[in-house]
Amino acid sequence: MLLAVGSGLLLDRAEIIDFGQIFGTWWPLILILIAGNKLVTRSAPVIGSLIVLGVGLVFQAITLELLPSNT
Repeated sequence: MLLAVGSGLLLDRAEIIDFGQIFGTWWPLILILIAGNKLVTRSAPVIGSLIVLGVGLVFQAITLELLPSNT
């Protein structure tokens, strides 16, 4: 995870990509991936993983403007 963020910041600094815009759009995917991993490996309670997954999906849908937001 740190390697991906560091690489993104390096590419942003070199003006190859706009890492801020990419991260701002796709940050909820981190929650979705963590929850999915916890569900598959059963390393956390299922209900907690489902809650994190649901929150991540709602945040991603709002970020992609698939759901209305108050802002």
